[in-house]
Amino acid sequence: MSTFTLVEAPQIPTSEVKALEKHIREAILDTDYILVTNYEMQFTVIEKLPFQMLVVNANGVPYSEVLDLRKRVEVALAAEKAEDKFVVLNYECLIYSMPQNPSHAESYGGIADPEPEETKLGHEEVEALIRNTFAELMEEKDAGETEEPDEED
Repeated sequence: MSTFTLVEAPQIPTSEVKALEKHIREAILDTDYILVTNYEMQFTVIEKLPFQMLVVNANGVPYSEVLDLRKRVEVALAAEKAEDKFVVLNYECLIYSMPQNPSHAESYGGIADPEPEETKLGHEEVEALIRNTFAELMEEKDAGETEEPDEED
């Protein structure tokens, strides 16, 4: 399995991307290094199994930048050293993996279809929980009400 870290910092100017890359590399190499920024960042670990392909959605990004992003992702995936296994962007994008081969379709998104018996059991448990909760609520309601004496004149 190949992995890399996607670092998205959409608020920084393009001129700051290289500086952020340098600081992240320093933080990887030195565990005592603390990375402090005055802008929002998001770190996402991207995993790619050998039988999967990567899909990259970079909406609104110019074509030349998309080509550059593809090369940077390929370099990060192929990198041997941990300090080279990341990509810094000053825009948002979505990167995910999906199977190339239909025989591996069950791994798409990491979710497998449940067995019918599992689904039935889960449904029965939810129904029992609803019945118990309803019964408890009715008991509380009944306990809170007092019977009013009949008024006979």
